[in-house]
Amino acid sequence: QNYQSADCEDTTNYTNTS
Repeated sequence: QNYQSADCEDTTNYTNTS
């Protein structure tokens, strides 16, 4: 699963970008 890059944010809330 490819997740969007987040510097200072919760990556768990990001959806996969496939």
